[in-house]
Amino acid sequence: MKKRKKAAFIIFLAVSSAAYASKGPPGEMSFVNHGVTPDTNIHFNEEFCTECHLEIPGKGQKLLLRFADFTQTCRCHGYTPENYTHPLGTKLSPEDKRKIPKGFPLAEDTITCNTCHDLTLQCDAQGKANHRNGNFLRVNSLQPRSALCYQCHDISSYQRLSPHQQLDSSGKIIKAKCLYCHRMKPDEKKATLKKQRSGAAGTVEFVEEFNTLCFRCHYRQTRQHIINANHLKPPPAKILANIANSEKRLGVIFPLDGKGAVACPTCHNPHQRGIIPPELPGAKGAGERKRLRVTKQGHKICVACHNY
Repeated sequence: MKKRKKAAFIIFLAVSSAAYASKGPPGEMSFVNHGVTPDTNIHFNEEFCTECHLEIPGKGQKLLLRFADFTQTCRCHGYTPENYTHPLGTKLSPEDKRKIPKGFPLAEDTITCNTCHDLTLQCDAQGKANHRNGNFLRVNSLQPRSALCYQCHDISSYQRLSPHQQLDSSGKIIKAKCLYCHRMKPDEKKATLKKQRSGAAGTVEFVEEFNTLCFRCHYRQTRQHIINANHLKPPPAKILANIANSEKRLGVIFPLDGKGAVACPTCHNPHQRGIIPPELPGAKGAGERKRLRVTKQGHKICVACHNY
């Protein structure tokens, strides 16, 4: 569980920083130059140097920053203590301090915005770094953003957890992976969703609704997947009849969620091949491309529900 939380944290750092660059924190912000607002991009523009500096520093001179606190210098980005993408202002222990690489400056043994972001890159008036490293990160701009995190954090402790890798090297089920979605490990040979709906023995219980479970990792699909347009709802009687016929004809299942609505697992099998015995309908699609429960003959996954 501890590693799972770490994994979620590192994903949060890697993909969510843009979301926290929203403009305008609570309260008034003062600006030196006429017409500058929280929405003005002052970076790479020598007209706005005095928004950060008391006066324009020469080469090799002190920065003469207007604010001693970098969160004030970076005030347009809306940072408040509850939405920092990384904790700031906490004094590091000697052990943690040793993990900080050279070239990642601290301020009195504390992490600041300037620790991970090289704020001087924006002082290139020609904007040479603008397209190369628009976030001023202190890593090679060709690397993934998470590479910044691994400068200080041990990558082995923050590797992303895949709940779909459910078998160990000997082929045994990793029960902890089952609990990512299930309240308790189901009997892979007997438990079915249909039994759950009827109240019979051999139920399959989940910790959340289907889509919530999937979107915890597949966050891009919350907007980009075609199913979001008009599929996430209970099917009409005609479609339900088509599903029942296709299940019987193809020897597969197209499970609906607890409210009888189409959900991610309706089309995709989240299990690793070998979890469910291959002769059972619930095994179809495991390990297939995109985990589709029906993968052959073009758009067969669509015609399982729709008649064209």
